Amino acid sequence: MEEIIKMMLKKIKTIFSWHNLPLFIFFVFCLFIFFRFTNLYLRIPFAWDQEQFSNQVKEIISDHKLTLLGPRVTNERGFFLAPYFSYLLVPFYLLFNLDPNALILFIVTVNFVFFTTTAFVLSRIFNMRYAMIFLLLWSINPLLIKYDTTPWWPVLIPIGVVIIWYLLFSIYKKPHNMFSWVLLGATVGFFSNMHFQFVFMAIYAGIFLIIHFSNKIIEQWKYILIGLASCASMFLPLLVFDLRHNFLNSKLFMTFFTERVLDDLPYPIEWLRVLANALNPITGWNHPIMTILFLALFYMMLRYLIKRKKGYVQTMYKSTLILIIATAIGFSVYGIRPSEYYFVYLYPFIYVVLVDFFHIYKKYRLLPHFLFLYFMVLNSIALKNSVNADPNGLYYRKQFIKHIIPYAKDKKVNVTFDMPLGTNNGYIYLLEISGVHRTGDWNDPLIIIRVPPQKGDIVIRDIGLRIPPELK
Repeated sequence: MEEIIKMMLKKIKTIFSWHNLPLFIFFVFCLFIFFRFTNLYLRIPFAWDQEQFSNQVKEIISDHKLTLLGPRVTNERGFFLAPYFSYLLVPFYLLFNLDPNALILFIVTVNFVFFTTTAFVLSRIFNMRYAMIFLLLWSINPLLIKYDTTPWWPVLIPIGVVIIWYLLFSIYKKPHNMFSWVLLGATVGFFSNMHFQFVFMAIYAGIFLIIHFSNKIIEQWKYILIGLASCASMFLPLLVFDLRHNFLNSKLFMTFFTERVLDDLPYPIEWLRVLANALNPITGWNHPIMTILFLALFYMMLRYLIKRKKGYVQTMYKSTLILIIATAIGFSVYGIRPSEYYFVYLYPFIYVVLVDFFHIYKKYRLLPHFLFLYFMVLNSIALKNSVNADPNGLYYRKQFIKHIIPYAKDKKVNVTFDMPLGTNNGYIYLLEISGVHRTGDWNDPLIIIRVPPQKGDIVIRDIGLRIPPELK
């Protein structure tokens, strides 16, 4: 047994040694794409969010109806963000003739961009081996695998975090590079319109600049104004909309934070439970106490690294420390239960600190790889399940539509749903792009999609399909 352990350690050391960096990069890349692209066409969801922006993209392409509004924050009382995500999808939907399989190519593209961008940025700030260990841990996190393969707005947040790191690094090196300031403001504004959680990255960037320039921050007023103007320009679609609609979105924004209803009673510590769920792939225990323990440990790691590091990295960690405090205060004041993906922006910081903390001493350089093996064992079942097909995903919905087309394409029909709330999302869009158009006239034959199936239905994966006799 002892010989086997020695042999395994020798193999690990060989793979991850400096002399085999190209092999290490290849190994990490293969692991990354395996968990994200295996059975991807069977895993892509097509629910409410996907149907919403698919309809929006369809209007842009087919009806030439340009939109000023993007996703709505939280619920029907929320405010709107800008529509950049929909416009990003336009080339993909054009290429696939409005077929939602375009989302598969989109996800592949986003993941390749994230991998290469992260490798480049972290290799510049630290080194390539550091970047690969970061991506190694990212590759085997089942929660991140799920979010990286879900086509929706938050999928772009990790890319935004890494780009902010690089732009702040550029400003740190060349503080009078106007182009970096313009890009910094535009990046904050753009990704804040992907998901509202990115407002914490705006706080992070502001804190970084204040710490870095210290008492000379006023001397940078020209560049700060340029950055703020660049950021504000990314909200121009919303401004145009407000000017046309009596500042409707601005009013929604104000009332969202000032009004409460019975189902939105304030729960200032509920975010601890949610963050515990989000951290489960690292801690293995989704209890609020674990969140407190983890944040305390993370705080101590940051304090230690701040003492050991200098220059940009030290400022980065000081800003991260304040970001964690801002996160706790922000979600406590928010008082409404967030979702786990609201904390995606924290994961790059968590992994940077973990990798750096376990990578400080050369004699302990194998520790990050033992961390990798520990996470693999901890998440073994979740990793296995992460590549399984989604029975309610795009692929199976399309297979269902294929059974309807022979009866209903180019005919006068109506379609109705008798299913649990939310499970009917996606079908209408798929029917329309397949040539099945609902007339709205209830005198026309009625196709029923229902759960559970009833006698005489065509049954497809526990879903019943009733084709009226006049169509058969």
